[in-house]
Amino acid sequence: MNKNPFKYLQIYEDVIAKIRQGELVSGDRMMTEDQLAAFYQVSRVTIRKALDKLCAENYLERQKHAGAFIHPKLVEIANRNSFVSFTKDNELRGHQVTTKTLSLKQCHPDNYVRSRLPEVSAEQDLWYLKRLRYVNRLAVLYEESYWFKDLCKDLDEQIVLGSMCEYLEKLGIYIAKAQNEYIAIKADETIAGLLEVPLDFPILLTKAVYLTSDQQPIFVTRNYCRTDRTSIQVTLNRQTF
Repeated sequence: MNKNPFKYLQIYEDVIAKIRQGELVSGDRMMTEDQLAAFYQVSRVTIRKALDKLCAENYLERQKHAGAFIHPKLVEIANRNSFVSFTKDNELRGHQVTTKTLSLKQCHPDNYVRSRLPEVSAEQDLWYLKRLRYVNRLAVLYEESYWFKDLCKDLDEQIVLGSMCEYLEKLGIYIAKAQNEYIAIKADETIAGLLEVPLDFPILLTKAVYLTSDQQPIFVTRNYCRTDRTSIQVTLNRQTF
C-alpha cells in the first residue's frame, strides 16, 4: 500500500488496486469488518470509514444482512432494436444470470392484460408468471408476465427458470414485434422489498406486448427495473413517407 498518513485511505486505495488488477471482481463479497480489521491490523472504525468511502464512490455496495460486495457493473437490460433474451444478452457480456420464480398459475385476462389487448376474450386461458431476475447475484428486474396458454401449453416451474425466449424458439415461435411503454415510478413497499431498494427508490416500469409476424400476441409483460444497475439502449430509424 502507498504511504498514506490516513490509514483508511490506504485501505481504500488497496481495495481499488485489487479491483483494477482483477483480484476482486464484480459481485465478490468482501470480508467482514472484523476480518478486514485483522487483515489490515487496524480498528473497525478505520475499516468502516474506508468501506463508507468505497460505497459512496460506487466501488462497493452494501446489501442488507449480507455484507459488502464489489459493485456490479451496469447491466444493459435490453437493446431495443433486437429481441435477444435477457439471459443470453447478459451471459454474452460475461454476467451471471439467475432466476427466482415467485409464482406460476393459470388465469384469465385481468384489467392490465385487457388494457394492452382490448380484443382478447375474457375467457382466454393464460399463464401468470412472476419472476425475479438476478445479475451477478443482485436482483435487478422483477417481472410479471402473462403467456397465452394455447401457445405454451406445457409451461412449468422448471421451464420458467430458464430463458423464455429460448423456450419459445424451441416451440417454433418467434417474436416479430414488440409494443413497449416506459414509465418512471417510485418503488412501493412490495417492489422495494423484492428489488432490495429503499421505499420511493426510482424504478423504470416497462409495459409491453410481444407479437408474432401475423400479429398474434405471445405474451404481455410488466417489468420493474432498478435504475441504478440497468440501462436500455434504443435505436431509432427515420421512416420514409
